Amino acid sequence: MIEIGMNHPGEIAPLTKMAAPDVAMVTTVAEVHLEAFEDINGIALEKTSIIDGLVPNGVAIMNADTPCTKVIETYTKDVTTLWFGAAAADASLSDVNVNGAETHAFLQVEAATYPVTINSVGRHFAMNALGALLAVGYLGADRRTAATGLAAWNPVDGRGARHTLNINGGALDLIDDAYNANPTSLRAAMQVLAEADASRKIAFLGDMKELGEKEHDFHREVANWPCTDAIDTIHTVGSLMKSLHDVLPDGKRGQHYEDSAAMAAQVAHLVQAGDAVLLKASLSTNMRKVVDALQELGHPPMDNKGP
Repeated sequence: MIEIGMNHPGEIAPLTKMAAPDVAMVTTVAEVHLEAFEDINGIALEKTSIIDGLVPNGVAIMNADTPCTKVIETYTKDVTTLWFGAAAADASLSDVNVNGAETHAFLQVEAATYPVTINSVGRHFAMNALGALLAVGYLGADRRTAATGLAAWNPVDGRGARHTLNINGGALDLIDDAYNANPTSLRAAMQVLAEADASRKIAFLGDMKELGEKEHDFHREVANWPCTDAIDTIHTVGSLMKSLHDVLPDGKRGQHYEDSAAMAAQVAHLVQAGDAVLLKASLSTNMRKVVDALQELGHPPMDNKGP
């Protein structure tokens, strides 16, 4: 499996031609890297160019829930294309439920139903699993075995990993999504925090970069999301997130910092046992410093089972 990314036009096609995949999948299309693209349709075209390197008779797997399906359909018209999404023809998602730190869902893939358990919280994880099941079936693997195997998967640090830390004798739920951020991924992460079982729900948010001339508007809009209503306090870092800080209601507005080092130096005073804490920002904001500071405060709970 090869992941191909981009932040400027023309980057994906030469890479996919080197990789020559049997299956090419686009998991989503979102408003990201807009300073390099005219609009989200340009992003969709660039992402869909991943099919340019398909082997003969290769298959494209596309997300039917993106806002750019017409663009994708036109680009993939000469390639066998399978679609996944909330109500897509080839693979659809139903009965998504969160139970503690797990997501349970039923995936309908080409007339068969697969119950799955994912060791993280979020509908977006279940949607990615849906696309994965489409792919493994085409490659000749057993989809039911793959669906069962999803229970062994865990998100990696910086990409939604969750850690329970001991803070002053109590537990803190740390959601580490600090590797990158755009409006779509931030909304998904904020929804995860909103659904957390915690005495307080606290977000530490840094700048979302490369959003073009409307970058401040994208940051301010976070205050209007329904999931934001369920967050108790939002602390911000960076000049772009200052736009959000300034429009947050008084009861939700936390501290603002110029850089992640300043936030990391104060984070011990902003959290307590019983909190659920989300950290998310673009990579260049270096929110990793704040994650590290939190992890230095606490440690995983002891299991008391001995050697």
